[in-house]
Amino acid sequence: MLILTRKLLQYGLNVWKIGLAGAESKKWRVTACEPVYDETPRARADFFSEDEQAPEDPIIVAGYIDLHDPSERDDLLAESSSLQLATRNEEPGCQMYVFSADPCRDERIAVVEIWDNYDSLHQHFDHENYFNMGNLIRSTSGRDSNHRKFRCDLSEPVYDENRRARAIFLLLNSRESLEKVSTVL
Repeated sequence: MLILTRKLLQYGLNVWKIGLAGAESKKWRVTACEPVYDETPRARADFFSEDEQAPEDPIIVAGYIDLHDPSERDDLLAESSSLQLATRNEEPGCQMYVFSADPCRDERIAVVEIWDNYDSLHQHFDHENYFNMGNLIRSTSGRDSNHRKFRCDLSEPVYDENRRARAIFLLLNSRESLEKVSTVL
């Protein structure tokens, strides 16, 4: 499950946090967000609307596909499982690649991908697995979709040592505290 929350920090910075629910849950601090596809529409791994690039930062792709005919979803997901597994096993830098049924909407397929960095996502967009998945999705009777990519510079576990969910970034708060102490000294 993908959790998106927006928080205004004390310094007036807008920061998006993304976390994945589960035993190994992590929250991610997002530094840039934009559509995966440009106006052509072509999938792009770079952040084409941003002045600065951070090629070593992890990238999360999250979105959905709404099928015009919900009865096609189960077959599409069954057929796509081998492509999902191939992407995970064969493509360097792929941490997660999941296309799954949304339990609340019969027509919806939820999409979550996590890539190590720009290069790994860029290579995926030129890989046979990507083209085959796209062809499989386009073989449906019709669909609408929305995919966004999120560049992240920090991730931490959602749960602390006492198994309490924490929205704040403990490492970030520790860094800020250290910076404040060092400026005072």
